[in-house]
Amino acid sequence: MPDKRRGSCADDSKGGRFVGTLTPTRGACYSTAALARNVQQYWKGLGGPGTLGIEIVLSVAVGLLGGQWLDKKFGSSPWFTLIGLAYGLAAATRAVYRALKQANKDVAELDKKEREQRQKFDDEKPTNHS
Repeated sequence: MPDKRRGSCADDSKGGRFVGTLTPTRGACYSTAALARNVQQYWKGLGGPGTLGIEIVLSVAVGLLGGQWLDKKFGSSPWFTLIGLAYGLAAATRAVYRALKQANKDVAELDKKEREQRQKFDDEKPTNHS
């Protein structure tokens, strides 16, 4: 039940606590648990692509710095640095490939769900046979 204050709701009939609406003009009330789930899903969605850049940088940096450290230890400059850089670039390429593969899989699943929803809508559409 909407409260008198703009953008807030209150309903203790089920013992649940409700918070302000995102769209107060529509009168929708969201529970704190529902908002928490939405926020959690949002952050999970950002997790995969958001960490890709970090993974690329760390892969190249670890390979390069590890190679430089080995070159200093064995006095074989620049061979271990080049080998470390190559391994780092290979790891970064693998990370990008995995991210693209996952993104394609997600898009395919969304397309499948959308097609199913369209089919369900088309099946339920009333037909006028005059």
